[in-house]
Amino acid sequence: MKKLQNNLLVLVASAFFVATVAVPLTQALLPVNYADASAVVVQQGGTGRQSFQVFAPIIGGATQTAQVGQVSLNTSGFVFTSNGAGVAPTFQAAIGAVSSVSNSDSSITISPTTGAVVASINVANPKTWTGAQTVSTVPFTISGNQSAAAWTTSGKQLVISAATLTDTTSSGTVTTNTASAFAIPVFAASSATTYTNGTTLYIAGAPTPGTNVTITNTYSLLVNSGFSVFGGGLTTGTGLGSNANAYISGGTTLTSSSNAAILFAGAGTAQFRSVFTGNIATTALTANTSSANIIIGSGIQTTAATGTHALLANMVVNPLGTVTSGGATVTNTASLYINGAGSGGTSNYAFWVNSGASKFGGTVQLMNYTVATLPTGVQGMTAYVTDALTPTFGTTVVGGGAVVIPVFYNGSAWVSY
Repeated sequence: MKKLQNNLLVLVASAFFVATVAVPLTQALLPVNYADASAVVVQQGGTGRQSFQVFAPIIGGATQTAQVGQVSLNTSGFVFTSNGAGVAPTFQAAIGAVSSVSNSDSSITISPTTGAVVASINVANPKTWTGAQTVSTVPFTISGNQSAAAWTTSGKQLVISAATLTDTTSSGTVTTNTASAFAIPVFAASSATTYTNGTTLYIAGAPTPGTNVTITNTYSLLVNSGFSVFGGGLTTGTGLGSNANAYISGGTTLTSSSNAAILFAGAGTAQFRSVFTGNIATTALTANTSSANIIIGSGIQTTAATGTHALLANMVVNPLGTVTSGGATVTNTASLYINGAGSGGTSNYAFWVNSGASKFGGTVQLMNYTVATLPTGVQGMTAYVTDALTPTFGTTVVGGGAVVIPVFYNGSAWVSY
């Protein structure tokens, strides 16, 4: 076999002869159809394509004549997604992703509207949530001045509307059911700390009038109707009661123009700390009932294992505090003052001890009368007169004299004793 420069010796064999053919080297080493610049097929080591889209991925072809394919690029942000067996994959929006967002009512702010969408609530417009919402880690704050048409008792900052709340699981008796609840918070600190007061809910004070506004009555909290129950103690005013069921302090003023029914001692104005008025308006009583404006119930008490309890009492009235003279004259003071007896009964009493002994640790001063001004008696009444005439024990007292003596009503007459 003869070697030819730039040629490759090719042996061609047949049944009859062996021949040597000289072929150009560059053509022999390339696919047979290279010379006509057509696409090189896979069988000859090619791809069957003359060109590719820049950066587009290459995939296996679907036929013998198109065994290598390419996926066209699509919108930025799309992901390469399988479409199942026998179907070429494509670029698609990710499942659950937002491809485009519109905002017709401006209730949220959206930027951008495609791709990685970020949306924030626009608090200038109303919004409605039909599902449960949770705010955690950070406080929920309502702030900002508002101007609107009159809202009266509908509220303007935080409004919880009337709604039907349906219990879908309970039956029988449920101890307590609540529409809105405040759980017990736990206050912790990174170092030793003392909080003078701790509250679950704090109201800074009653509303104050602004421009063009006069408020006749201001309240920090107004429960318009229904009973209120306090499972723990109740403290009002500036003082704090230690382990007390109720501690009421502070002060205000009553005037005769609007509260004459509860003024006392002939004064036209009264300053007070606490007033229990009962029902000033007429109350229709039901048959066979008694009535009282204030009732103090009986409290069950258990004594200590040792020691002595000096006094157990259902109500204690302490003396009036120190009166510092500012120049005015004080006529009388009293730890307990009863303004007078009621009216309308067969017998009317200002003070009635129904049973049991009564103890007076000090003196008792009776009302003084003249004989002529003694009231219509009820058996057992006692008083004293200042003008008895030669009184005799057990006889009807006669006026016109100058003797001061106690008298007793025996059921038919006032008699000296």
